Order: sequence, then C-alpha cells, then structure tokens
Amino acid sequence: ISFVSTLVLTLGASFVPVDSLPHGLEVVARLNPFTYVIDGVRAPLLGDSTLLRSLHELGVIAALCCAVWLAARALTRRNVDLSQVSRNL
Repeated sequence: ISFVSTLVLTLGASFVPVDSLPHGLEVVARLNPFTYVIDGVRAPLLGDSTLLRSLHELGVIAALCCAVWLAARALTRRNVDLSQVSRNL
C-alpha cells in the first residue's frame, strides 16, 4: 500500500505544477484525482485563484467522488453468499 501511496502522491503534482511536467507525465497527472485537490489548495495560497478555476477543480473532484461512490455501490449490491465462499476455501 505504501508503494501505491507514493506513486499517487508523486504523480499527483504535489511537488511540481502539472504544466511544467513532460507531456507523458502530464497526462498521467491529469488522471490522478489528487492533482485537482492539490491544485485547488495551491492556487489560493499562491494568489492566482479565479472563480472559474476553483469551480473547475471542485467540479472534477465532485465528479470523481460520484464515480467512486457509484462503483462502490454497484460492487456492494451484488448478492454474495459468504457460506459458499468459505466452503470453497
């Protein structure tokens, strides 16, 4: 788990702004949800925050939260008979 956490934080533009990354890493960073959280916090601290930018960051974070919630809901709605699973082990 720590390896995955390290990758997510490193590729989430927490150390370097996304615009300064090479194209390949920029694409990966744009797919990382932490990029939008970090940018949403970084911009007001540096003083270059606009309402449109803040709404964009918030919209992406909200969309990702909804997608994860829908996926978790779909996975937990399955009828899994745990007695069958334990017998097969």
